[in-house]
Amino acid sequence: MERITISMSEADIDLFERKRSEMEMNRSAYIRFLIADHENKIPSFISQRKLIKNLTEINLSLKRFSTSENLTDVDRDDINEKINEINSALEQMMLCANLAQNERNDNEQWSYK
Repeated sequence: MERITISMSEADIDLFERKRSEMEMNRSAYIRFLIADHENKIPSFISQRKLIKNLTEINLSLKRFSTSENLTDVDRDDINEKINEINSALEQMMLCANLAQNERNDNEQWSYK
């Protein structure tokens, strides 16, 4: 059997220990329970990670391209508009991810009381 080390904040450790204790499980059993319980529940923001990475790379490429001296002001404005659209989409995705995580945390908090 192999050992692993997990780093967590004190608050997370306290929550982990409280939940584990409520279920009368040792640490290993509780971690296996968490893995099994969440095995097929991949949050959308994690499944969209590749899309976010690609959008970020496109955004950076457009920024580099927009500094080219061969561009007209109109082309540069069009590129900057697309950069702003990508940034807005990325911000929206991150906002949704944060809201989903907060909602999940709230649901977990209430479901154990």
